[in-house]
Amino acid sequence: LAERTAELERERAALRDEQVVSRAFETFSEAASRAQTIEELGQVAMTTLRGALPGITALFYEPAGSTWLPVAWTPNVAPDLLATLRRGLPADTPILQQMTATGGPVFTDGWQQEEQGVAHTAEYHTVAAYPVMLDGQVTALLSLGLTTHAPWTDLQRNLVLALGRSFTLLYGRIVVTRHIQAQRDEAEKRTLALEAFAELSRDLVGETNRFVLVRRAQEIMLSLLTPGYALYWEPAPDRWVLRSEEHTSELQSPYVISYAVFC
Repeated sequence: LAERTAELERERAALRDEQVVSRAFETFSEAASRAQTIEELGQVAMTTLRGALPGITALFYEPAGSTWLPVAWTPNVAPDLLATLRRGLPADTPILQQMTATGGPVFTDGWQQEEQGVAHTAEYHTVAAYPVMLDGQVTALLSLGLTTHAPWTDLQRNLVLALGRSFTLLYGRIVVTRHIQAQRDEAEKRTLALEAFAELSRDLVGETNRFVLVRRAQEIMLSLLTPGYALYWEPAPDRWVLRSEEHTSELQSPYVISYAVFC
């Protein structure tokens, strides 16, 4: 009888855990589905993790060269630790190397600051790294830490795995949407450029002053680009001479005070 009672209690505990994971998954999915940017998605993930795993410290990173930079984090990240991480978490940090090599999440129950080489993390004992995979590549990651010395429980692991999978799907959606929008913007820019130069050809038929043509071309180019300047140079015997300059707003070229650059 005692054995059967214990078995029933384990089953009830497992069911409660499944319900906790399910509620956290639903809460995150509903809130995150409204996120339009990577930053918004990251903040939703941090809020959900804090609610599902009391005491958790979490950060969301994207790659920057040979390091990982935090994009979003929970409010309990210590200032000294945040300053360290914002300088870049090296990609060769042992837990990240293990995560990248396996392509899967890494859970550790014995975090060692000296071994991992991450300053201001001595208070943490239970740490995890979850890779966000797109097209077989780690394109972002979630890191989580607890100061308790208890190992990861099955419930905690399942929560991290469920939220990590949902986060990856939504992250991929935003990345794809952003890529499609960038392609549309680029196609629109090309169309506008072609239309503008076609208009230029029509407007300046018969124009004999080349500087009028040059200035109009500069204006068109600047209207299609981010703020900057357009310079027109002509060769002289021993130098290039600046003949025409157009710039957006108050932004001026570094040559505006000098109209010649010697070769």
